Amino acid sequence: MKKWLLILGGLLLSSLVCPLYGGKVKYPQHVVQPGEELLYEVSYLGIPLGTIRVVTYGWDTLNGRAVVRAKAYIDSHPGIPFVALHTIFDSWIDRSLAFSWRFQGKTKMRDSTWAYNFIIFDYPHQQMVIEHGIRDTVWRHEEYRSAKRWNDGFSLFFLARKYVRLGKSIAVPTVIDFDTTKTLFFFHNRVEPVEVESVPYPVRTRYFEGKALWKGIYGLSGDFRGWFSDDEASVPIYAQMKVYLGSVDIELIQWHRDGWQPPKAVE
Repeated sequence: MKKWLLILGGLLLSSLVCPLYGGKVKYPQHVVQPGEELLYEVSYLGIPLGTIRVVTYGWDTLNGRAVVRAKAYIDSHPGIPFVALHTIFDSWIDRSLAFSWRFQGKTKMRDSTWAYNFIIFDYPHQQMVIEHGIRDTVWRHEEYRSAKRWNDGFSLFFLARKYVRLGKSIAVPTVIDFDTTKTLFFFHNRVEPVEVESVPYPVRTRYFEGKALWKGIYGLSGDFRGWFSDDEASVPIYAQMKVYLGSVDIELIQWHRDGWQPPKAVE
């Protein structure tokens, strides 16, 4: 459950040359707006399962490096059988939005204690440290050697917003728990209208597809699809992902972003 909510997309700055994948990307500086809050409802066959609230805190520094700080608050709805999920994810993302510098997450357990996990990406020393534990007890600690630039699952939300107009396919090194793998994105640069209940008109979006090359809890794996606003903000409007039950819908239901409204599709 944690992973399919997380990936929203997961399963997700000026016309810069993309540092990892090449090609010019339009509008990247407008994706990040400090104080932006986006609320999503996750549902299956029209049944609400929970919500994801994404907050962009904005520009920050980490060990002297300029980063973007963002959090995701993930909660299941009361009454959902076998699931009581309360999770917070915290990412320090490179200003390019192309990779992560640090990730921290915590999940509330049934006994009200909190399990934690963190990832430190030490690129200058080509090292990655991953640790999971409960309270002050470490139950697993791993260190990896790698020269790659990596994304945690939450930071993919921002990477996808940056590259939605790329017009090509990319393979993104991704860390999910202790699994070092890849997420594929197929950015078609195709404009499509999409309808969501929170907007009284069809929204003009950029459509893309992807594939998770890993398998998570509840069978999360394989193909996913996303529709992001076709404007400077590239706000995720709607997404579909596969779990063992079938396709899960993730839909924008509320937002706070100064000066922004979803762009209207041409009639």
